[in-house]
Amino acid sequence: RTQLSNDQNSSNDLHRAVLSVGLAKQSIVVNEIMYAPQSGPEWIELYNTTSGTIDIKGWKLSNRNSTTRYTLTSTSIVLSPQQYIVVTKDTTQFHSAYPSAEANLIQASSLPTFLFNNNGDAVVLFDAQNAIIDTARYLPTWGETDSVSLERIEPLGPSTDSTNWGSSGDTSGSTPGKQNYL
Repeated sequence: RTQLSNDQNSSNDLHRAVLSVGLAKQSIVVNEIMYAPQSGPEWIELYNTTSGTIDIKGWKLSNRNSTTRYTLTSTSIVLSPQQYIVVTKDTTQFHSAYPSAEANLIQASSLPTFLFNNNGDAVVLFDAQNAIIDTARYLPTWGETDSVSLERIEPLGPSTDSTNWGSSGDTSGSTPGKQNYL
């Protein structure tokens, strides 16, 4: 605190500001990516790595062309700690392709039918304030294609490290909405 000797009214010397700090990076991570389905829609799985709940209302998704962002949901959807949720363009097509999946789903109708490039791309997740929360860049050499998802091995491990990703070993080729096979 600074005192000025000629200050005639010291009662108005206080200045207050509110500093709003968002979520830490990787509070929610891209945990699984289905970028090359033979049937059904593309989808990604998100995972809440924190011990608290997180509302993803107004969050956005993009590929490596992060200037175009697609809103996941305009309604309040709260992820519990360590909860998974799957984001896809069409939940009906998703259920047709994965009838036994019991995943929590978000239908993000604004997503293009083919958002992700099968020759390598990125999945960029933004919070409601447009801060990047996670970025998963991938190449097809990191795992298989043809309806086998790319699974993250360690949720808090590096998002862009090829050794932290691999092909799902699940007999169905993916694990939407549940713990990864790897």
